[in-house]
Amino acid sequence: MRPVLKRLCDLYALSTIEAHKGWHLEHGYLEGVKTKAISRQVQVDAVCAELRPDARGLVDAFGIPDALLAGTIGAV
Repeated sequence: MRPVLKRLCDLYALSTIEAHKGWHLEHGYLEGVKTKAISRQVQVDAVCAELRPDARGLVDAFGIPDALLAGTIGAV
């Protein structure tokens, strides 16, 4: 489970940086080339497909109630 949690953590970190990439660019923390590389890493469909086999384990580990699950994650 540890590699899965690391991938989930990486996804969160990269998606947060991507969401605020304008700020990072403006303040000189990242260059345009690096923000483009981050955007390529955060391929939601690919990451979801990669994490899908472990989705039930993640849901159980975080104690997410079944009542909150909807859509495809509830079908795992």
